[in-house]
Amino acid sequence: MARNNNGGRFVEGFLLGGLLGVVLGILFAPAAGEETRRAISERSERIASQAREMAERTRERTADVLETVKSEVNEAVERFKQFIEEKKRVVEEAMQEGREEAARAREDIEKEVRQALEETG
Repeated sequence: MARNNNGGRFVEGFLLGGLLGVVLGILFAPAAGEETRRAISERSERIASQAREMAERTRERTADVLETVKSEVNEAVERFKQFIEEKKRVVEEAMQEGREEAARAREDIEKEVRQALEETG
């Protein structure tokens, strides 16, 4: 199964874009120091909150996918067990039929040998 890392790349891009926005905001901000620091702090908190929410959604999706994969693997294992049991039953039946046929053949041969001995003897 191929691994898809698009979610990780999206988060990296999102965080980098947020950081770039904060830096550009500082450079071009017409506001005074205290106001700028407060704005930077608020933006940073907002970006961190969004990153946490995104990480939580990713964890939930990953858990859902993992549960689905586990379920599908368990179902496949059960189907394989049933397949093996069926084949085992078929082989056992064939072996029993072979034993029975061999016993009949032996009886027929023994009967023919007895008859041949009686005719010659």
